[in-house]
Amino acid sequence: DPLGYLGDGVFGSDALTVNPYLGRDSLEPFVDQAAANGRGLFVLVKTSNPGSRDLQDLTTTDDRPVYLHTAALVGELGRPYRDEDGYSPVGAVVGATHPQVLREVRRALPYSVLLVPGYGAQGARAEDVAGAFDADGAGGRQSSLGEAT
Repeated sequence: DPLGYLGDGVFGSDALTVNPYLGRDSLEPFVDQAAANGRGLFVLVKTSNPGSRDLQDLTTTDDRPVYLHTAALVGELGRPYRDEDGYSPVGAVVGATHPQVLREVRRALPYSVLLVPGYGAQGARAEDVAGAFDADGAGGRQSSLGEAT
C-alpha cells in the first residue's frame, strides 16, 4: 500500500513524491494521509529534466502551461491543511534548471514548500534557486540527489 509510506510503518517516511497525471482523485488519499500523520507530500509540477517540456510546458485553452494548472491543483489540495506558519503539507517539485518557472510557481504557491532538484550536477546555480524562497527566505528545499526529480 503506497499510503503506508506516509504512516508509522516499517516503510514510513517524512515525505513522499507523487505524480499528478492521474488527476485529483489519485492525489487526495495521499494528501489526507500526509496531513493526518504530520508528513509531507511533494507533487511533480515542473521537473528538472529537459524532457519535462514534452508534457509540462504544453499550453491549454487558457494559454497557461500544464505546470501552472498542476501548481493550482497543489494549492487547492493543500489549502485546508495549512499550519500556524501558513504552510501546507502539500508541496511541489520544481526544477532549479527552470529559474523563471520556479519564480512563477512560487507566486502561484505562496504557502507550499518547493522541492528544488537540479542544483549542481544538472547545471543550476545558487542564483537559479533564489526564486524558490518566500520573502522571509523560507519555503524551498534543495534536493540533494544528483538525479532528475
